[in-house]
Amino acid sequence: LVLAALAAYALAGALRPGTSGRAFVAAVAAVAAVELFVQGERLTRFGPPAELAPDTPLLRFLRNQPGPFRVVGEGTALFPGSNVFARLEDVRTHDPAERRDYVEFLDRTAGYRPADYFKKIANVNAPSLDFLNVKYLIAAPGRASPGPKWQPAYSGADGTLFENASVLPRVVGPAAISEYAETTDTVSFRASAPAGAPAPVVAS
Repeated sequence: LVLAALAAYALAGALRPGTSGRAFVAAVAAVAAVELFVQGERLTRFGPPAELAPDTPLLRFLRNQPGPFRVVGEGTALFPGSNVFARLEDVRTHDPAERRDYVEFLDRTAGYRPADYFKKIANVNAPSLDFLNVKYLIAAPGRASPGPKWQPAYSGADGTLFENASVLPRVVGPAAISEYAETTDTVSFRASAPAGAPAPVVAS
């Protein structure tokens, strides 16, 4: 209907001598603006920004925990990138300008397919998550602990939260490097934990 109306307007202007093309351009702009507004209102409704990421008991629980710390969402429990609305630091990425070396590090150490649009951590028990200061795992409601290091911290209708008993501080210096190996493609090291307990390989 919009295209037909514009075509009729253009035809009428062409048949009328001396008609200015500026009026036709203005009419096209006005009709396009109205159409975009109508279509946009159908696809995206207006409302308070708070409704984009509504607060939940799980998020309130996390905000009450001492920081700093990072989180990781399991599967679709937390879409990568939506963590910014909840003011959480997720180690996953969802950005066309993401760092390639960081994504490759996650893929090599925890299973994180770079080619996927919605990238997921395949191994939430990977030691590299400890190294990245991941203190909490956000999972679906009713989820059982995926491993010994994940201790239940919250369970509700909005999700399940596990606390990492092996998390390392945001900045940590190992007591000693006990093994070191380097090839043309990778560098691996094994570090002693700050408390003296053996730590697994955290980088590869």
